[in-house]
Amino acid sequence: MTIVTLGSGEKYHVDVSFSGDGPTCPMPMNEEDAISNLGAQEIRLVRSKIAQFESDIEWWIYQYCNQLDAPWNSYYCFLEVPFIHGDFEVMNYFACTQGYLPSNIVIVAFIRKEEKIAGKLMLINRLVKRNEGSKTKVVKECKTEEERIAALKDYFGITLTYEQTEGIKGHITELTDD
Repeated sequence: MTIVTLGSGEKYHVDVSFSGDGPTCPMPMNEEDAISNLGAQEIRLVRSKIAQFESDIEWWIYQYCNQLDAPWNSYYCFLEVPFIHGDFEVMNYFACTQGYLPSNIVIVAFIRKEEKIAGKLMLINRLVKRNEGSKTKVVKECKTEEERIAALKDYFGITLTYEQTEGIKGHITELTDD
């Protein structure tokens, strides 16, 4: 997640790494109305205190809602604090070695129609899913690592080298019979 400040002083929230439920365009950093994201999904930024941090500080909270009149889901929060290179190294190391990412494969590619994002294609572990509106459908279940490697090429245009396919072997994310 990055904050971009224009010469005019306007600030935008830009997030290119929060999977398929992330914003599909830069978001003005204000608490105005929600903006349309993908299909029926709307997104917004709100400022609020968070329960995990006992303080008067208000955080920016990224939220999304998939249907009209459905509750808003809060997914992450952030402050307007600058980071230096060392901060990014620590965050990158943590993200690569702890939590959800090291034990899961997640790829999201947005589907474009007429210069507009109209859907998303996802690979989540062994499932290839497609969403072109408000419903996500499984289009392929990969039962073997070879099937998943083929799905990377067929659905995402990603061709792995021999060394890359060999590098998968023995890792927690490798698809095996058990």
